[in-house]
Amino acid sequence: MLRYLPLLALGLLLPQDEAQIRTWIKQLDDAGIEVREQALRELIKAGATAEPLLREAQQSESPEVRMRAAEALGAIALARKAKEVYREPAPLTLSHENAPISAILEDLAARSGLRIDASAVKLEGETASLKLESGTAMQALDLLCAGRSNLSW
Repeated sequence: MLRYLPLLALGLLLPQDEAQIRTWIKQLDDAGIEVREQALRELIKAGATAEPLLREAQQSESPEVRMRAAEALGAIALARKAKEVYREPAPLTLSHENAPISAILEDLAARSGLRIDASAVKLEGETASLKLESGTAMQALDLLCAGRSNLSW
């Protein structure tokens, strides 16, 4: 019985969500640009929940509502597609003390799965210290390149 409570709660929220979405859709035609922009942002955040009412809004008599409803639907579709293809990178932990920069880059490439080509940079004899706990590859590269005029990414 307890496992159905979230579904029941969701069912109880739908009319409230629908009323809020309808309010935002009406605000797409508001006289104030800030109100229209905020309503558009909220509809995009509502995502799939707002899609049926946004499709309905595309039939509105107001060109502004039609245009903004189409914009919101496009943004929602793009966000859905991005979730399908984008994966959050696993956090990296790196610790190097006075290590050759080339070795640090090799380690970073191996741990992150990125292809790092440093062949255009003269790294022979250059060392660095790098400590990163639960960060991204981009943060590691930022730390490695900080204060070095010959390194950038």
